[in-house]
Amino acid sequence: MILFDRLIGAANDADTFEKYLEHNGAEIIDWFNRLPHAELKSIQGNFKKFVLLNLNLQKGLPETNNKLTLLVMLMEKAEQLGEISVFQSLFQHLEQTPFDIGHRLRAAALYMDLPKSATEYISFYDTIYKNLQIAYQEEEDSADKVLFTIVNYYLQVIENCGEFNPAAPAAIHDRISISIRDDAGSFLNCPLIFEVLETDLTDVEISSTHIRSLLDVFLERTVPVLAGADGLFVEEDSEYSELLSDVETEFMAIRRISVEKHMANPDSKRFYDSLLRGVKILDDERELFAYMVAMGKMHQAKLVSAFDAFDFNSLNGKVNIIDWGCGQGMATMSLLDHLNKKGITADIHDVILVEPSRLALERGGLHTLKFDDTVNLITINNLLDGVTADHLNGLEGNTIHLFANILDIDAVALKPLIDLIRNNLSGENIFFCTSPYQHSTKTNRLDTFLNGFRDDHIEVLMRKDSPRGSWIGSWTRVIRVFTAKL
Repeated sequence: MILFDRLIGAANDADTFEKYLEHNGAEIIDWFNRLPHAELKSIQGNFKKFVLLNLNLQKGLPETNNKLTLLVMLMEKAEQLGEISVFQSLFQHLEQTPFDIGHRLRAAALYMDLPKSATEYISFYDTIYKNLQIAYQEEEDSADKVLFTIVNYYLQVIENCGEFNPAAPAAIHDRISISIRDDAGSFLNCPLIFEVLETDLTDVEISSTHIRSLLDVFLERTVPVLAGADGLFVEEDSEYSELLSDVETEFMAIRRISVEKHMANPDSKRFYDSLLRGVKILDDERELFAYMVAMGKMHQAKLVSAFDAFDFNSLNGKVNIIDWGCGQGMATMSLLDHLNKKGITADIHDVILVEPSRLALERGGLHTLKFDDTVNLITINNLLDGVTADHLNGLEGNTIHLFANILDIDAVALKPLIDLIRNNLSGENIFFCTSPYQHSTKTNRLDTFLNGFRDDHIEVLMRKDSPRGSWIGSWTRVIRVFTAKL
């Protein structure tokens, strides 16, 4: 609880508080994201006091991403604790700001209040479900938060209406069951919801206690730790590797292999729908094909627009590439393809691919060597948290960092990643950070990462936010390109 104590201590005056948020943004995000539920409950009283006693101080902060980070994190924890007054105070203020907090918190704002009647509670269902389904498909990294919100809503109806109007929780139960029946791709199709729906509602206190225990167990799930494997992972002697050898060394030509394989799959729609915005760890080759079809063109377009912000001819000496969360190596392919098409020759020495899916990593290694089989390829089969100083040992010269669709994921701890890079990679570091535009909270994660290098002579070359309808068709993008001398 040391960080929470420091947060309380910094809230003495506006200037101190603002500076604390500015210098500790990554640490604040990581702490709130990884705070165990039991520990959160242990500070519930102090949490409520901190927010309500400092509400004017928080409202008076400049409309910056640091303010957004804090207020959204506090809102999420208030929802988790059932602190309605805290949640509503923060939500009502955020409604008056330019920030977009996303669909999930807007859904939560409906039930994190005290509706006038059971009828009003029930009337919220369609809007809550619609917002949560959008959040699940387009904004959240997993179903965890949307599942919590729908179960918490159901619990509140049980506890506030169940004794005097048992038809109200029964109505929500039926609505959830119908949503599952009518939509096979609904986020509600999961073991937690099945157990919740099996709970007998005859006794309000018993049913409420049981569902709360299910939710507490669910919330205490730890972040998965991947047992990383060492070695060089490159796909070989496969049908795909043979097909790849015959195509032009060009991104779109390579993508066409996946398009043809995906279209030939009679079950293609199921694999396409299973991708969950591209954050799922892929373990089936048919998912690799579907991902390339779903994300490939947009991924490349976003990266190329970012590459245009930097003059690669200015690079002197050795160049290293680190593709963080590389998947099938699309960012590395896009970069090497970009250099080829621009006629730019760079002395690329080491290429490091980091990826938890061994299947995708092997394909990423194959793709990289297709473009340049002279590089020293290093593959790290792990989450970003699993990368250590030893993995970066010996890198010299310029280092290009590719963070494509990875920094916006909540499970990525920002502070350790920033420290790892700052402490182990001296010289010129060039960062290409891209993500889809989802809402202000997700965008802020990229800015928080950038600000982690503010003391390292950074030069910001591109800062671009393109919501839906402001770029190419329905595609969105968030881009941060900057350099730092470490």
